Amino acid sequence: MGLTDEVKRYAIEELDMDYVGITGVDRLSGAPEGHRPTDLLPDAKSVVVMAVRLTQGAVQAIFRAYEDGLRHAQCIYGTHGYALIPNLHLKFAAYKMARFLEKKGYITTPLPSGPGAGGAPFSHRHAAVAAGLGEFGWLSIVVTPDYGPRVRLVSVITRADLAPDPLYQGPKLCDPTKCDICVKICPTNAISESKSKSVVI
Repeated sequence: MGLTDEVKRYAIEELDMDYVGITGVDRLSGAPEGHRPTDLLPDAKSVVVMAVRLTQGAVQAIFRAYEDGLRHAQCIYGTHGYALIPNLHLKFAAYKMARFLEKKGYITTPLPSGPGAGGAPFSHRHAAVAAGLGEFGWLSIVVTPDYGPRVRLVSVITRADLAPDPLYQGPKLCDPTKCDICVKICPTNAISESKSKSVVI
C-alpha cells in the first residue's frame, strides 16, 4: 500500500472521517499572500482535506428551533452541528494525521477548524474543492455529493508528495436558477432571490 492510500485509510478507518481528499499545493497557489500552503509550511507539497458529516438529528434541531418556535433547541445544533463537537473532532483528527505523517518522516502542519481557531490562516473550503470533495454552491460553501453542505472541514499541510485526487466532475450540485431553497429557509432573509436567479456558478 502506497503512502497516499495509507493516509486515506487512516483518515476513514482510524480517525472516523466521512471524506478525505488530497490536493497538490499548486491548485491553491492563487490564495491570498500569507494563506497559501507554502506560506504556512515552506516546501509543502500536498494538503490532506478531511470532513465529517453533521448528524441528521442535530440539523433537525435547528429546524425545530426556527420552524416550530423551540428556540431552546438551537443549542443542540450549536453544540453538535456548528461550533463545538464537530470542530473538536476535526482538530484532533488533524493533529493525529500530522503525527501519522511525521512518524513517516514528513514535516506536517495541522490546521485549526471552526470558531475559536484564532483567525483564518487557511481556507478549508477552497482546499476541499481543490481536493475533489465537492463544488462551491451559491453561498460559496462547499456542497458535497452525499451530504450537501452539511459537513465540517479541516486541512493538513504536508511535505509528503501525495497523489492528488481529481476535481469533482459529477452532476451539478447547486443551481440557484433552478433551486432557491436557501433563499426560502434563511432565517434572517440575508439572501437575495433576484440575485440568485441571475447568477452563474
